[in-house]
Amino acid sequence: MQNSYKGTKSVEKIGVIGLGYVGLPLAMAFSKEIKTIGYDSDKEKIKVYMASEEFKNSNLEFTWDENRLKEANVIIVAVPTPINGENIPDLNLVKEASIVAGRNLTRNTVVVYESTVYPGVTEDICIPILERESKLIVGKDFKVGYSPERINPGDKTNVLGNIVKIVSGIDDETIEYISSLYELIIEAGTHTEYLSYQSFKDYNQVLNYVKNLKKGSIITIKMDGVLEEDEYSKPPEPAKPAIDKQSTVPKNNIVIELTPKERLINMVDWLLRALEETEHKSVLVEDLEFYDNDDLDNEVNKEQIKTNTTKKIKKALWLKKHQSKESAKEPIKGITKEELDEFRKNNNGKKSKEYSTIYTTEKSLSYTFYGVSNIEVLNKVLDNLDILEVKGTFYITKKDLIDMPDTIKRIAEKGHEIGISLKESEDKDFYSTLETILFVQREVNKLTDQTPALVRYPYYLELNDEILEAISSGNCTVLWDNISISSSKVGKDGTLKDVMNNAFGESNISVHRGYVIYYRMDYYNDINIIPDSMLKIVKDRIDTIAYSDEIPDNGSSYSIRPAGDIMKGNKVYNYPLKDEEILHIVKDKIHSGYLLNYSESDKFDLIKNKYIGNPFIGTPNTLPGFTEEELKEVDKTGVFTDDKVLFLTFDDWATDKAVNQLLYVLDKHNVKASFFIRTNYIDNNPNLLRAIAEAGHDVGSHTNNHLPFAIAEDKQEEDDTKSIYYSPNEEEILERKKDLLVSYNKLQYVIGDIYMDNRPALNTILRPPTLAMSRSGMEAILDMGFSHIVSGDFSTRDYEDKKSEALVYKIINGMVTDNGNPMNIQNGSILVMHMSDFKGNPFHDPNLTAKALDMAIPILKSKGYSFARLSDYLK
Repeated sequence: MQNSYKGTKSVEKIGVIGLGYVGLPLAMAFSKEIKTIGYDSDKEKIKVYMASEEFKNSNLEFTWDENRLKEANVIIVAVPTPINGENIPDLNLVKEASIVAGRNLTRNTVVVYESTVYPGVTEDICIPILERESKLIVGKDFKVGYSPERINPGDKTNVLGNIVKIVSGIDDETIEYISSLYELIIEAGTHTEYLSYQSFKDYNQVLNYVKNLKKGSIITIKMDGVLEEDEYSKPPEPAKPAIDKQSTVPKNNIVIELTPKERLINMVDWLLRALEETEHKSVLVEDLEFYDNDDLDNEVNKEQIKTNTTKKIKKALWLKKHQSKESAKEPIKGITKEELDEFRKNNNGKKSKEYSTIYTTEKSLSYTFYGVSNIEVLNKVLDNLDILEVKGTFYITKKDLIDMPDTIKRIAEKGHEIGISLKESEDKDFYSTLETILFVQREVNKLTDQTPALVRYPYYLELNDEILEAISSGNCTVLWDNISISSSKVGKDGTLKDVMNNAFGESNISVHRGYVIYYRMDYYNDINIIPDSMLKIVKDRIDTIAYSDEIPDNGSSYSIRPAGDIMKGNKVYNYPLKDEEILHIVKDKIHSGYLLNYSESDKFDLIKNKYIGNPFIGTPNTLPGFTEEELKEVDKTGVFTDDKVLFLTFDDWATDKAVNQLLYVLDKHNVKASFFIRTNYIDNNPNLLRAIAEAGHDVGSHTNNHLPFAIAEDKQEEDDTKSIYYSPNEEEILERKKDLLVSYNKLQYVIGDIYMDNRPALNTILRPPTLAMSRSGMEAILDMGFSHIVSGDFSTRDYEDKKSEALVYKIINGMVTDNGNPMNIQNGSILVMHMSDFKGNPFHDPNLTAKALDMAIPILKSKGYSFARLSDYLK
């Protein structure tokens, strides 16, 4: 068949998605005329069809490989739409099929929906999915049509070939194309009455036309343009028209010519009046399945028939006549455009901020949910929240609120927060978005006394300024998520193991403070995945953050709270900090040029005073750039005081599990420490950095990218003392200075406002990436404004230990270095440790370093040692 859809090839192959009682007969029928691909995700079903003799040597190919659909010029979606527990059509299968179709959609393809759905689903739900998945534009790159299935299972009389098919499409071309396609297999054909503003000149013409209509006729009114040749059918001859029914009305001998738009409105008005006068019922096309029998009154429950369509159209016509183009934007839900404009004025152009995490140091995170219409999953989710004794945040759509108010009320009565989920297809501009927000806020408030203030879409979107302005005007904030438990990477048929492996891994072994976890209850085919993952995450990724000791409820655990409650807490902060929030003594402290006027001897004197080295780093091989005489004067002790004090220092970066447990143990023993942060990962978790500073500990830089200031031919461990090192060249020095600036700037925009114990939390002490250093490297660091370069005398090498007891032994009794030299704690020792999540340390076990310190600190205190921060001594 040659395709009349311009821009497409002839139909070479048809793809049918869903091979049930509708899809299979359809695929079989089309395969007699055109090569057809029958796709279904049920592999067992496909295997049965493949083995059947009936389909051998036919043009029908069966597959569970969705990629085969790329071969099709036409894709027909024929999946069922069952009714859920609240008698609402379950669209999950239609959405899933749309995703499959979209992923495999090529240009100039036509997608036809056979699935029976309520009005607006194709336009509002299916088309946006197709566009999102295919990255194509409907109308330009592909077409969409609708031909609802009208087959009753078990009916052997009214079968596919002899029923009248109803077709529709996004434009006339599509309707014509789909009609000609279905006429290949439908003996009864497809039929539509076409009308335009030119079809009638007066009311009597319309009345005669309606009186001659066949029962069950489908009327299509063209909103723009005139009828094409194949759409035209001559109407009955009119009687002499009444003067007030004519399309041009003489008035004071002046003929008023009506515009095509006004003539169209008149024609539709006449049509509706004629339908009423002749006692015709007008119904939605989607409801025609209720009208299959001739004896309608005896066979159909009249409550199922929607007969208010005429009133709806009349109201729309009235609005069309009486509103200007601007006022046509006015919502009908009791919220006027004037009211929306007032909200806009009061908002003064502000735009809502968008968050994926809540910036807080509170030891809390949130569980957020979407898809309350999936009652079976929702009930399991609510039960599990009760089991956990926690509260969540549930995002609802306007439709959810209209269709299931009792469910929304039940969620709220359990103490859960209600948020607003917008729809990409409906909330497209300022007015529609704000109208939805205000509607949901007011109706939810009537039901629950809550006024929702958190907004998101079901999936992540780039929001334009107009949408963000509308959200701000509704006094709302956009909150996305850190992790979505529903992921296309896993797929609808994913298992709990698949879900957990996708959400968490070696670099993400625990949740964060302020974390937002998002669960789509309408996504997975297995109804247990979402509720089970809620419990699994608590067990493996939340409870493991707490430090377990002899103190019950010791305050180290993380809680799950509604997102809105966390955002209103007293631990929230701005991220990044505003310039005016950063302390003057911290702001932009690091920059190049501090040594601009220094002589070489001045620079060396500074190094002697500001560098605290290591006992095993003191030769030209490990400190290149110094003369033999200079090396005698450079610090090689790794200490700077004889006081009976110890300095606990921690390098690098980690997850909440490691840092939270370290902070707990230090607080438990009333010890303050110094943390040196490798900053290239803190963007993903600034809350953890701020928690360290708020706990009263020093924070300094450990660089951004861990670039060494003495370079070996091969990459070495940071504690290496055996290799031969070289000074960085000028280009490498410049790269490292830029790296230091990046590192400090990241730190100051997270903690630059924190001032505790008469000093800022952020200092200018640098922990270099390796024990080995170079003169040019030290000069570069000091030229950037760092006050001290601190290595330290006691490198614990805690990352090598498998058990906490081994680390405790080293701290208390000393250790032997790789060179065979003994190393012991002494007065003023600087202990170099790590806050890392060590590989091989099971995530259910406590952090190795934290556990070791919990045992070692009391022993060290009993030996007369106290503990201090480096900034307590180094000024």
